[in-house]
Amino acid sequence: MDGKDDELELDWGSRAPRGPGAPSDAPQPAPPAVKSGRGPLGDMPEGLRFRTERFFRGSFLKLTQQVELAQALVGWDQANAFSVMGDDNHVIFTATEQAHGVLSALSRNFNPFYRNTTDCFTVDGSLFTRLHFPFTWFFRRCEVQGWNERPLGSVQVRFHLLKFRADILGTTGNTLLEVHGPMLKFFSFTDWVYEVRRGERVVARIKKHWSGFLREAFTTADRLSIEFEPGFEDPQLRLLVFAAAMTVDLTSFDRSGRRSQGKNLLQTGFDLFG
Repeated sequence: MDGKDDELELDWGSRAPRGPGAPSDAPQPAPPAVKSGRGPLGDMPEGLRFRTERFFRGSFLKLTQQVELAQALVGWDQANAFSVMGDDNHVIFTATEQAHGVLSALSRNFNPFYRNTTDCFTVDGSLFTRLHFPFTWFFRRCEVQGWNERPLGSVQVRFHLLKFRADILGTTGNTLLEVHGPMLKFFSFTDWVYEVRRGERVVARIKKHWSGFLREAFTTADRLSIEFEPGFEDPQLRLLVFAAAMTVDLTSFDRSGRRSQGKNLLQTGFDLFG
């Protein structure tokens, strides 16, 4: 009987499977938990975090606006679309202004108080961040949302007599960083440089690059870059600095079509001084 007792023994699932011949319904170990990012974006899925790692870790971002044929030929301003690349010149995500048919196009070209939403998608179509530019009378505001549409902060343009000035705000309205542009100039053959400061310390620089006479004269297709200082790796602040770069472009350089045709003098003055 002793020899047969082992054969009659039942496995109730309390023991590990005995070798490759273990029954298929034996209990399996639980799958590992899905990892997330860290910090304010801690609930970001690992896949999305992996695809955007160069945005959070790189020292340089390049923003290149796509040129539409209608814009180049007849000056009709199209919805903005930027390719955002890292140090290796590979696209991390695209930032595309959402268009809503003919009325939206007319509003963009003739409405001086145009509002829009810009969605940023990775190459596989995942939403990375959303920038909302609401209606304002004078000073632009950009409200920033994360991949899950949770508010991350905002960028608020401020009045300044001679240069661009904006505050980067947290979700409670507290000032996290400040953006200081160059002295007022109507035209330049050199780059425009905007310093992002924490107190007196410069933590990043936003540059609008001179694109050549033809491109500058006949389109609003801009080339910008963001340079981060070493150690500036806070994911929330990096997203807000990117939003500040988009705000700089929309406020100071997106001037064909609706800006040249639809601005009244008062609004133009505030744009130049703000």
